[in-house]
Amino acid sequence: MLPRSLSTRLAAILGRPLGAVTPVSGGSINQSFRVDTATGPVFVKHHAHAPRAACEAAGGLGFFAAEADGLARLGAAVRVPVVIAVLGDALVLEWLAPTPRTAALEASAGRALAALHTRHGERFGLAVDNFMGAVPQDNRAATSATFATFFRERRLDPLAHYLPTALRHRLDALPLDRLLTEPTAPCLIHGDLWSGNLHYGLAAGTPTPVFIDPAVSYGHPEQDLALTRLFGGFSDAFYAAYREQSGLTFDRALALRLEVLKLYPLLIHVALFGGGYTHDVAAILEHFT
Repeated sequence: MLPRSLSTRLAAILGRPLGAVTPVSGGSINQSFRVDTATGPVFVKHHAHAPRAACEAAGGLGFFAAEADGLARLGAAVRVPVVIAVLGDALVLEWLAPTPRTAALEASAGRALAALHTRHGERFGLAVDNFMGAVPQDNRAATSATFATFFRERRLDPLAHYLPTALRHRLDALPLDRLLTEPTAPCLIHGDLWSGNLHYGLAAGTPTPVFIDPAVSYGHPEQDLALTRLFGGFSDAFYAAYREQSGLTFDRALALRLEVLKLYPLLIHVALFGGGYTHDVAAILEHFT
């Protein structure tokens, strides 16, 4: 259930008393709830001890503020939940009732992702740091303008210390400038697009793909595609629509690049959960080094 102090604050922010509170499954970091009110339900994410980043000490964004910022950035290109309120320990979003996933909706999601990837920035990263799951994500510029340098310095290197020494050395030896391509320009990416972060919900009564829980930055579009391949859940209809919209060739070379790009989300999982994810990292490094 919602802590009493949070219920009191939510009622004040929403300007109306709260009704039934129903836990919602999904995710391993926050508690999630559907909260009924007199004017309709809202979705509430709560973390009593929200993760903190070093940037907060200098006035940077907190955990839920960073998520709200990411949703705002994505919302110019794809459907995201409307942010109702941001608190230090909670985020209040519009409630979008789940709807069955269909091939047509999955194709719509693929086209939406391709459209998102046409939004370009001046450099890799972002003006603010944020989070990938509960792990702080460093979005500062790298020492050179190439994607391979950014991916190493701002995505792999900060997490390498979670690996055993032998694996760290193999990660350091990975020839990223040879294994990865450069995009035409840094593009806006969702950043954490596993299947659980693509919600199919009713928006104004219409079934719609909704992008949630981002780890936004300007990066390589193939980073998002790598996440879609990591934990399954995306159909041929999704990829066919993305391919048609973007013109990207889905060949063996792409498949190999996606394997390399999986290293970042896998290292996030090593940091959060350890265990078998270290073996997944080792299997990729074994193939490429």
